[in-house]
Amino acid sequence: MTDRSGTVPSAMVDRAVVVRWAVAASAAAVVVLPFIGLAAGQAKQVGWITGIGWATLRQVFATAWFGVVYPYAALGWLLMIVAVVLAVRAARRPSPAARDVLRMQAVRVAVPLTIVPTALLVAATAAGEHLYSPSTRA
Repeated sequence: MTDRSGTVPSAMVDRAVVVRWAVAASAAAVVVLPFIGLAAGQAKQVGWITGIGWATLRQVFATAWFGVVYPYAALGWLLMIVAVVLAVRAARRPSPAARDVLRMQAVRVAVPLTIVPTALLVAATAAGEHLYSPSTRA
C-alpha cells in the first residue's frame, strides 16, 4: 500500500524483531509442553463444565469481566469499541501524532489479549473439550 506521495511506508517493526519474537515464542511453547501434558491428565476435574449454549453468549458478554451485571457489561463493551474506533481513526490520519501511533500499538496488543484467550476456550469447548465456564451462576 502506498501513501499519496507514492512512497511505501516502512514497517513499524523490522523483520529481525519479528524473527526474534517467533523464536522466543516457539521456545516458550516447547518449554510448556510438559505442563500441557500434565494438565491434560487432569481434564476430568473440569468434567462438570457444560457445552456451548445460549448461556455461553451471556457468559462471554457479561460474566467473565463484569460479574453478571449486564448494564456494566453493555457500557464496558461499548466504551471498549468506541476507544478502538477512535484510536484507529486517529492513527490513520495523514500525519498522526506520536501519541496516536502509541495508542494504535496498544490497541494492536490489547484487542488480541482481550479476544483470543476467550475465543480459544469457547472454540475448544465447542469442539468437545469442555473448558470454558467463567461462572456457574450465569
